[in-house]
Amino acid sequence: MYEIFICDNKNVEQLKARIFEIPGYNGFLLSQYTLSVEDFYYIGKEIAIFTNVEELVKSIHYFLVHDIQRETIRKQDFTGLRIILTQIIFNLFWNK
Repeated sequence: MYEIFICDNKNVEQLKARIFEIPGYNGFLLSQYTLSVEDFYYIGKEIAIFTNVEELVKSIHYFLVHDIQRETIRKQDFTGLRIILTQIIFNLFWNK
């Protein structure tokens, strides 16, 4: 069973913690595009994004039908997150 939540009443787009939390639990994330998302993920390889409601609906239908593509992005997202966290931890403790 899939749960879908749509909220479109924001004035400013910003990076949310969920782009790290969902992959951290090894989940697939379809996220709204923000300028800084490219600093952490390769779009289309490690994260699926949308820019408007029409793209969101189209992407939902696509990824529900294309299990292999969804799973590939999910696995890459989890791997990418591990690399990001490793770099952060290294910089915090060993690269002072």
